[in-house]
Amino acid sequence: MKVSISNEEMEECARKMTAYVKPFITPVTRQVNIEAPEGEACGSASYFEKEGRQFIVTNEHVSRELGGPDPVSHGYQFYGSSDIYATKTPFASLENPIDVSIADFTDFWHRKASSTMAKCIPFEKMQVGYSYDPDELYFVAGFPGEGVDMHFGQLCSKELNFLTQEVSVPIGLKNVNPEYHFALRNDSKDAICTSDAPWSALPPPPGVSGSLVWKTNYVNCRKNSIEWNPEKHAVVAGIACLWDDRRTNVIIATKIDKMQINQLTNSLMDMKGRTK
Repeated sequence: MKVSISNEEMEECARKMTAYVKPFITPVTRQVNIEAPEGEACGSASYFEKEGRQFIVTNEHVSRELGGPDPVSHGYQFYGSSDIYATKTPFASLENPIDVSIADFTDFWHRKASSTMAKCIPFEKMQVGYSYDPDELYFVAGFPGEGVDMHFGQLCSKELNFLTQEVSVPIGLKNVNPEYHFALRNDSKDAICTSDAPWSALPPPPGVSGSLVWKTNYVNCRKNSIEWNPEKHAVVAGIACLWDDRRTNVIIATKIDKMQINQLTNSLMDMKGRTK
């Protein structure tokens, strides 16, 4: 059954998803001046919780810019604070086509995040799995590089929040495998900005890498006459990893099923246990 969604309903969905996801996300920066708190944007990331421990997830190609398993100092924000919090916490990573990195932030989280409004995504939100659903609304929240600046030890960041829909994976894109990846529309010509958006037009995607892709289930709820709210119905469908905004106008994401989150988090917890 096809359901018609008005612009007003899409804006309502976008606003509620923005408010729900905002405490989970952070820009990722790396230190570029050892003598001063100066840095540059590398991508986006999200916090999640599993078995009482706090983790951060981004792309492997983002963590590689930070120095990979032995990183230089890299910085993050916690919602409700403009301060930059620096750490050298190492990542466990899987390269392309998975392109995922996870770090155990438990100690860092308890030292730095407790006085902020930051939250972690409940792990069950990342366990539902991926299924092709071109009628549904998907939500992406991240930090385009042109909207992130570091000044006097504080990070000024403008996040990008947008709704989109799934399309077929274009044929012939380099490093893209339909077994691992799915595609989302990213056409600035068709983008509609909400009235309170910090962007007047859809910005270039660089910096959005590492953003989680949320399946809102807004349309599915409408089809079944269920009152929708993001906390109850939205789930993580994957992670944005690359884009082709010149030829096919898509963002490519790794499917949540292929991200091997359990494998990476378990290896980090085992490593933590061995070092105690």
